[in-house]
Amino acid sequence: MKHASAPAMRWKIPAADRSSETAGWCLPATANMKTSTAASVSAAKNTCGQKNGEELTHHKGTQTLHTERLVLRRFCETDAADIFAWAGNPEVTRYVSYRTHRSVEDSEKILQYWLKGYKREDNYNWAITLDGRKVIGQISVTEHDGLWDAGMGWQIDKPYWNRGYMTEAARAVFEYLFCEIGFHRIYSGHDTRNPASGKVMQKLGMTPEGIARQHYYKAGFGTGDAQKYGILKEEWLDQ
Repeated sequence: MKHASAPAMRWKIPAADRSSETAGWCLPATANMKTSTAASVSAAKNTCGQKNGEELTHHKGTQTLHTERLVLRRFCETDAADIFAWAGNPEVTRYVSYRTHRSVEDSEKILQYWLKGYKREDNYNWAITLDGRKVIGQISVTEHDGLWDAGMGWQIDKPYWNRGYMTEAARAVFEYLFCEIGFHRIYSGHDTRNPASGKVMQKLGMTPEGIARQHYYKAGFGTGDAQKYGILKEEWLDQ
């Protein structure tokens, strides 16, 4: 299953600006777009440099990222139905912290919350799309300390599991957060009852950092332990 269950979907940090809808899908308010093709990722790593402990992050917000198969963009006003397709699916939401959406109205509410978040330059919340339009999932920074480390979460609709999309999206986001924003460490985790979620973290080169016992609780599903993962910028550059 291709979603991280912690700190994944706690909806701590919102997303999308109504003023930036173009050609049917949203673009960031800034004109400087980051392109993360395989070639550009390789080139970026050569110039990314090392964080020496004294540098600060340079927040730029949720920029559009391109991979070989995906467009990662801000959420738009028109995305509620696409969000409901996965947020309303109990198979997708089984190991995430939020309640399965019962109607598209639930998805509309969280969408409006996310849209407001794009007013902040330290907000990082991407819609995962194949063509810039239909949203098949989400990847976001769910929490960060403002300058040093960032907690990640992601989820993707069931028809797109086991096709490498989540790893592809995460690679682009990690590159952006390390080399463009300047974070030193990225971390995530998953419910140990759902080990498939850890496969993406392992493919990204993240290191297991221990288990938080009974970290999760969800009504109807009981408690679960959290397997924590993390990766340092220097480790990312060495891959």
